[in-house]
Amino acid sequence: MSYVRMLNSGNEIDLKNPESGEFDINDIAWGLSRINRWAGQSFHRYSVARHSLDVVQRVYVRGDAWSTCVAMFALFHDAEEAFTGDVIAPVRDLVPEFNQPAKRIRRAIQNRLMPVKALQSKYCNPDTNSIVIGADLFQRQMEDRVLRVIGAEYPDRERGVSYSDTGIDQQDFLDTYGRLCIEIERLA
Repeated sequence: MSYVRMLNSGNEIDLKNPESGEFDINDIAWGLSRINRWAGQSFHRYSVARHSLDVVQRVYVRGDAWSTCVAMFALFHDAEEAFTGDVIAPVRDLVPEFNQPAKRIRRAIQNRLMPVKALQSKYCNPDTNSIVIGADLFQRQMEDRVLRVIGAEYPDRERGVSYSDTGIDQQDFLDTYGRLCIEIERLA
């Protein structure tokens, strides 16, 4: 069985050896903007890209080096799903073997695309991951209330659940990545 997958861009990723892949930020944005959260089981379309952007909004304070670093990690916290799809938490719990390849793919993406090495030792610490996990869990609760309840108002700005549209989500993901990269360069 081949573990090499052709991406929409023509690039390839080897799921067994993702570090050797030829993927870029466009492949990540393309994939995440087309994958629905909740395995598609919600009353409104809401992409993994939009979820990631909403998590970024929960942690980011413009101009602050530490929050910029955390925001970049938040943007990529589900990046492997561009290649694996959105595997819901109960399935990951039932099939724990899935978590290791997914983590390896996420690490390969982060190593390739996250320009935070200059900031990591100074601003990113073990709390970075905890903050992203906390923001992700909180966002998940808000999404559950807005996207999975019949008659809930959508989008719900008060709860931080934004409108989701494939093209807009893709462009917003790319724009946010670009802004964070510029901010990290400026702060490094």
